[in-house]
Amino acid sequence: MKARLPPWACALALLAIAMSPAVRAEDAGIITLSGKPVIARPTRPPVRFPHEAHWGFEGLDCLSCHHEFKDGVNVLDMSVLAAGGPAIQCASCHRSAGKLQSSFHRLCIGCHETAAKKAKPTGPRSCGDCHPWK
Repeated sequence: MKARLPPWACALALLAIAMSPAVRAEDAGIITLSGKPVIARPTRPPVRFPHEAHWGFEGLDCLSCHHEFKDGVNVLDMSVLAAGGPAIQCASCHRSAGKLQSSFHRLCIGCHETAAKKAKPTGPRSCGDCHPWK
């Protein structure tokens, strides 16, 4: 059985994400994923990720994206998300630019492609849709 965070804990987790150097909060529920400091010189603009729009969508929960795998099982203690622990920052484990980028792409695009195959609403799947030039 998956543990669920109460709404106040999710709000604290969002605040902790927004305060990390790799992301910053902008509009309500939008997080800018820059990849910094791991990706020092990105070749594309950062991604504006609608974090709140993903909460509970099609069965997603915090552990759908945030993870700490041991022997193939996600053993993440969800309290670290609310406390702003390192699990909230992808770059704390995905420490190389290549690993961080491939992890984001595999997770995000993979989920969007799965939704599209099921004829469900989905998000972007191409470079320019996630990384738009201003």
